[in-house]
Amino acid sequence: MNEFAPILCLALFCLLLVQLPFLLAFASAVGKYVSAARSPQAAKAALEAPTPPITVVLCVRGADPFLPACLEGLLNQDYPDYRLRITIDSPDDPAWAVVERTVKGHPAAVQVSSLKDRLLTCCLKCSSLVQALSDLDPDCQVVAILDADVVPHRTYLRELVAPLADSRIGVASGNRWYVPVWNQWGSLVRYVFNASAVMQMHAYKMPFGGAIAFKADILRRSPLLERWSRSLTDTPVLAGVFREQGLGVAFVPSLMMGNFESCELPSFISWMKRQLLMVRLYHPPAKWWAIVAHGTIISTIPALSVGLLLASAFTGQWGAFAAIAIGIIVYGLGSLSILVVLDDCVRKVLKTPGEKPVPAFSPANLAQILLAIPLMQFVYPLALYSVMLMRDVRWRGIRYEVRGPWDIKLAEYQPYSPTQQFANSNTSVF
Repeated sequence: MNEFAPILCLALFCLLLVQLPFLLAFASAVGKYVSAARSPQAAKAALEAPTPPITVVLCVRGADPFLPACLEGLLNQDYPDYRLRITIDSPDDPAWAVVERTVKGHPAAVQVSSLKDRLLTCCLKCSSLVQALSDLDPDCQVVAILDADVVPHRTYLRELVAPLADSRIGVASGNRWYVPVWNQWGSLVRYVFNASAVMQMHAYKMPFGGAIAFKADILRRSPLLERWSRSLTDTPVLAGVFREQGLGVAFVPSLMMGNFESCELPSFISWMKRQLLMVRLYHPPAKWWAIVAHGTIISTIPALSVGLLLASAFTGQWGAFAAIAIGIIVYGLGSLSILVVLDDCVRKVLKTPGEKPVPAFSPANLAQILLAIPLMQFVYPLALYSVMLMRDVRWRGIRYEVRGPWDIKLAEYQPYSPTQQFANSNTSVF
């Protein structure tokens, strides 16, 4: 047992080291943005940046907790020429009342419609996107898509469109940052999971579909709409089309969008499995298997370490016990430190609904995160393995059969009813 203790300690140390390049790359991107934004020329450059005509699409099913704030933000953009298209799943959806009340009498160009052609070969969001974007205005140069939990600030569209002035860039996006709801394990584990995902998405140039913009001319001359009509998701498919066109993805640090919604652990696990299923279906197999290997390693090594720690205590091998205990403590505190550094980095650019301040971590908060890290490392690989066999997925009350990436069947549908909605709650709608 003594001979295994140094090996496991080294493995735990290596798990920490492999996270550093991702952290440094993300921190460097944010740091460069913050430094550039403070220059005297930054404000002038932002005002002089091109503002091509843009169509903004919002697909809605269910009244998300921050939907009213999302709509208010969209209707009050500091952008000279934008049109807003809102597609609501059905006339019976509880979101209708929210949308009508918010957009009523507003001078912005808003088109609200229900989903008329509910395709049976893709998810409802893809059906909505196909409907909303099949008849783009001829002068539209940029399309933006956002989720109903994103609350755009006044210059959101200007910041999102700016990278597209580069002829080498076809897609620009920010990302979502889940602010943890304390004493709620689903929210805490989601926070830990998403923090890791944000770094990896930045490193691998994977756009976030909840705050994204792309060049409309590619939409017109590519098979994007046809692929969406056979897909379970929108963003990986979109990114794939633009890669085929030789165009890159730009990350916009100023569009790290804060989310204060809460969730229970079972709901989070269901959501995480759906996200991982999208990766399995629409990313290269090598990337998927790399993720599976990563999930296996980050769970197996700590679990073996804890097992060896207990075994060495029962057998009285106190040298091995001390070595493994030190390794586990260093690994736990190191993981927590990486997360705290990343959180501090994000706070420099984080946009929150109503500029809501995010309180600093208290010692009790840090203790909860320290417990949430191993919990995430336990449920994450279980979700990965279950996704390998997943042929059926539920998304906001809809069941889809998944036979392959381009063989999707909408198997069970019902309009989103008010009884499914959490009343007066910040609970995420899944």
